[in-house]
Amino acid sequence: MLNLRTKLANVFLAALLMCSTGCKTVHEYSLTYKLWNNDDLNNYSEPAPDPKLALFQSPDHELLVTYDEERENGGKVLRRAYYLKPNLELIAKNTKPNFVKPGTAASLSPVQHSLTNRQAFMVVKDSTTEGPYKLPVYCESEGTAWKLGLTPFAVVGDTVMVGIVASVVAMIMMCEGGVGGTL
Repeated sequence: MLNLRTKLANVFLAALLMCSTGCKTVHEYSLTYKLWNNDDLNNYSEPAPDPKLALFQSPDHELLVTYDEERENGGKVLRRAYYLKPNLELIAKNTKPNFVKPGTAASLSPVQHSLTNRQAFMVVKDSTTEGPYKLPVYCESEGTAWKLGLTPFAVVGDTVMVGIVASVVAMIMMCEGGVGGTL
């Protein structure tokens, strides 16, 4: 018959193994998993409250979009420019578009538009409208520094939780099996 230490070691190893197997329930309750999959720590860039949207047509009929962007962390406002059609898919995926220098617009012809809200606009051509087109909203940084700093605390928390689960299982086993003996 196994002694109490061996049983406790087996219970602890089983709990540890369960936490490392990729079990969805365990991941959902793991502090480390929650920390690294938490979008609240990410920093986003989005159109400023007044984006000062301006559209321009290039000689090859590409539409250049210029607007003011605000970064979530610190509220810094930057003037941005991108060509609409080549970036539509990136913007739809909330990915950073391929920006060009805003000064590119200086030699281009202005295009009439209407801002539907601070995050979308319509293009007006020959008394018809196209759109709406979304202005870019994308993750600028994923808060990696914060996540790295908090990871040791999350790991300690996860270890404590595994220890508690292992202790409860061991106590149940001792009560059920009538295990006797000393440590």
